[in-house]
Amino acid sequence: MSGAYDLTGYPIDEDALLGQAGDYDREPRFTAGAWRFTAVQLGGIEALLAETRATLSGTARADPLVRAAFGHAVVATRTAGLWVREAAVRAAREVADAAAFARMTRGVVERAGLDVMEHAARLVGTRSTFEGQRIDKIIRDLSLYLRQAGPDQVRDAAVRDWIDHDCWGEDRLW
Repeated sequence: MSGAYDLTGYPIDEDALLGQAGDYDREPRFTAGAWRFTAVQLGGIEALLAETRATLSGTARADPLVRAAFGHAVVATRTAGLWVREAAVRAAREVADAAAFARMTRGVVERAGLDVMEHAARLVGTRSTFEGQRIDKIIRDLSLYLRQAGPDQVRDAAVRDWIDHDCWGEDRLW
């Protein structure tokens, strides 16, 4: 549970302290560390995709339109996974564009989550909204967790980074 706590009067030994004052939100590590919550979001997306797959009937699996929609959900999920993995690698290596890459990853994962939630709801139908159904629980949790603070502002900052700097570096494909 989030909240505020008053720890006045609770002594802390110097050897129990980790780091220096301000280390937690020091840039670029703070922003680059956003890959961690995108990994949690990705886990929710992957769980939703797996539950959608498990819920599909034999008739649905035989339908090429269902398979196409499921394929789009797979692509969205795997794409988000690749971005999260790359953001983690860049953050760990402390490369110059780690924060910009993490910012962009937030938007990629959010979009993937929204897309997979829509595909799941369409593929499973009304059962996806029944209280107590695993898909319903995953969608409710995921939709809440995708609401990280300021997604539009973060995406705008990411785009500004990518416009102003070469965020591909050695990864350039063209």
